[in-house]
Amino acid sequence: MKNKLHIFIVIVVLIAFFGSCGSSDDMDEDGEDKFMGTLTATKSGVTYTLTINPEIARNAIGPSVGDAYVLSVKKGNEEQISTGKITIVSGSVLTLQPSSADASPFNVTFTGTKITKVTETITFDDGKTMQGPGSVTTSGGGGGGGGNSSPQVPGPNIRIVSKPAKKNYQMCEEIDITGLVVEYVYANGSTVVTKDYYISGDTFTSGYTRINVVSKENASITASFDINVSNELINTGLPVMYIDTLAAAPINSKVDYVNMKVKVVDSEHPEWSFEKTDYNDQIRGRGNTSWGYPKKPYRIKFDKKTSMFGLTAAKNWVLLANYKVATLIADTVAFEVGQRFDGTLFKNHYMYVDVVLNGVYQGTYILTEHMRVAEGRVEIDETNDFLVELDVYYDENPKFRTLNLNLPVMISSPDFGTNINDPRYRFVIDSFYEFDTVLSDKNFPENGWKDIIDIDSFVDYLMINEIVQNGELSHPKSVYMCKTAGGKIRMSHLWDFDWAFGMGENTSVDVSTAKSRYTGGWFFSRFHKDNEFTAEYKARWNEKYHEIQTIPVFIDKIAEQIRISHSLDNRRWHGNTYNFDKEINKLKTWWNDRIFYLNSEINK
Repeated sequence: MKNKLHIFIVIVVLIAFFGSCGSSDDMDEDGEDKFMGTLTATKSGVTYTLTINPEIARNAIGPSVGDAYVLSVKKGNEEQISTGKITIVSGSVLTLQPSSADASPFNVTFTGTKITKVTETITFDDGKTMQGPGSVTTSGGGGGGGGNSSPQVPGPNIRIVSKPAKKNYQMCEEIDITGLVVEYVYANGSTVVTKDYYISGDTFTSGYTRINVVSKENASITASFDINVSNELINTGLPVMYIDTLAAAPINSKVDYVNMKVKVVDSEHPEWSFEKTDYNDQIRGRGNTSWGYPKKPYRIKFDKKTSMFGLTAAKNWVLLANYKVATLIADTVAFEVGQRFDGTLFKNHYMYVDVVLNGVYQGTYILTEHMRVAEGRVEIDETNDFLVELDVYYDENPKFRTLNLNLPVMISSPDFGTNINDPRYRFVIDSFYEFDTVLSDKNFPENGWKDIIDIDSFVDYLMINEIVQNGELSHPKSVYMCKTAGGKIRMSHLWDFDWAFGMGENTSVDVSTAKSRYTGGWFFSRFHKDNEFTAEYKARWNEKYHEIQTIPVFIDKIAEQIRISHSLDNRRWHGNTYNFDKEINKLKTWWNDRIFYLNSEINK
């Protein structure tokens, strides 16, 4: 009703006993029983009481409980304004409640058996109007062997009278239902135009796509129309990677590659656009926990070194999905902080792209370097130096565990095969056994550990991970270290921030987590026991403090860059559950609170 008042209408169905005064005039040409009556409305406060007064009954005993009758609805002595069907329930009082404003579809629910709503329109003496069709469920009634419920009256079907004018769409374009006309069709052949429906379907897949029109009253009642979706994504402002696998093969393995062709379209930088159509390039899944999410991360392997978006040419690249991160920018912020720290850590670059795989929109991704020993990546010797990963998943060969701290070490480079007993891996194992020994020594930190470990790289690495509160270090997971011949063990690069920024197992930033120290868990926290380390940590913090402070400006910049793409990704994977601006503001609040807190704590 107007002003969104919930008007309760009480329909009192009075069932009277009729004598043997019925006549043949009470039967229509088809022999159908009719139960005719008038309807009066009185208002008391916000309650309308509608009384159906039986006037004529065909047979001697009158209408029976459970029978379906045609109901004539009138206002006073005016002409009939609506017809419909009613199931008679003896002694029932039914209360109707509009769902919102005037002329809005509404449902009424009672305990018992659902029947078709009896009226399409009821107009009251004061001009108020309620529209249907809706549904009512009557309370269980006795009589006629009805048991605990009344028999159903056939409900409506839904029919498209006129299809939408727009038939052709770009991928991810919103559906335009201008021109769509829908009506309910009842068992007695009567119809009524309705807007009591919703649209099910989207434009994420190229080709002909069926769009369903679904009754809000009963989701099993549907109609449909077809649209044509092109393989061209709408303009989001981001580059697009169109990937098609050979014979549209699915990508369902983190081990086995699938051959692909790829087309990169960058309207802002046409010089970075390219197309490779020979299916000589490959793609597979990647990630540990992230591989289990609906939106998959991928590893790309070109047959020849290929530059992506102006970056150093390489064969191997990564597409990060960020399914777990509501803002889609956790990795980007961490990578940006790393860019602002000079030093020996390798610094990942990042490029947001939209991905279309086999004609289906996959969402917003970050394209970045795959960390391996190569030019423009971890630049060390492929034979005499090493790159390792510490990760509790411990799922890639060759691998070994240290003797004292049981650190899970997987060798990324050099590559002499998967057999850890190959003597060419011995220098890697020996280096980490020594690393393990000095860090587990009861005399640590007074045992000369800095002679074999690069303190500067550890300061930068642990500081950046503390700033973003990356919980992965505590396992450890995705922790990379390297060593050059004759050099010290040092941290290699930053990676994996799905569990950072106070998110934990959640997808959204928890602002309340901003004010707590995080020194790296059971393994990395031991470095803070060394006074020289903490002194360098404090000095480095104060050196980089002002650059760290301005990260919220960067967050705003990235948010505007990906805003349209984020809305599509949100629609594709999360049913529009994320409020982008709210999530971005939470991240900035968390950041400001955290930097203020850490500045105070580190400088104590």
